[in-house]
Amino acid sequence: MRYFLLLILLLRLQVLEAQFSIATPVIHQGAYAITDTVYMDPNGSDDAPGTFSEPVRSFDVAVQRLPFGTAGINGGNAYGLILLKEGHYLTTDGFHQFVNTWQNGDVYKNISVEGLGEVTIGGTPEQFSTGHLLQLSGDHIFVRNIKLQYSTGIGILLGTQCSVWSAGSIRIDSKM
Repeated sequence: MRYFLLLILLLRLQVLEAQFSIATPVIHQGAYAITDTVYMDPNGSDDAPGTFSEPVRSFDVAVQRLPFGTAGINGGNAYGLILLKEGHYLTTDGFHQFVNTWQNGDVYKNISVEGLGEVTIGGTPEQFSTGHLLQLSGDHIFVRNIKLQYSTGIGILLGTQCSVWSAGSIRIDSKM
């Protein structure tokens, strides 16, 4: 019986030691939370509000529908999401978020883009798109589940406050 109690005590100490040797995970809570979403559809209407049932058609309108951050709150940053419904988004010159649609004084509009289902952006084998297919500015953004094809330019161009050639906390992944 003494050996059994000793064994239980040793096992209990190992469990306690294991608990305290695990590194504390870093959990982001709310600082980069998506606060607004706009839906796009290749057959949508730019007069629509950008909801799931009434999506917009063009990227420029989707960007306009998302708000800038508020000065003094969260560093002036807002984090929006454009969800592209399934389909091929035919473009001659790509989807662009230029600096003036990302920064307005001391407030920012950081936009992530995600495809729902099979989503492609680009030209056709007969008519390539010119320029970049997807250009985003900002930090703590993501691009997910989108296929870019048939372009004479760079597929994705990402930029931040520093310059077009640096990127901060950006995630690109695919479910395809």
